[in-house]
Amino acid sequence: MFATAVAGFIMAVTLVMAMLPDQERSQPDIDQTATPAPPKGDTGHCRTTTVPDAECGATWEERRQRFFGGEAAS
Repeated sequence: MFATAVAGFIMAVTLVMAMLPDQERSQPDIDQTATPAPPKGDTGHCRTTTVPDAECGATWEERRQRFFGGEAAS
């Protein structure tokens, strides 16, 4: 009996919510036109290299600093 009442209540709430007009959801104020400049260097070859490469290390360090927004850990 209790389960039937709960199921009926859930169904009623679902129907009422479906009939309500959609309200506009507030969107955060994000500047969609600004795109950050990519860091110097192409990391495509850095993803597959198996030997240390100074240029790749510098590029990844710059990306880490941009991602974390500050000084990278040494």
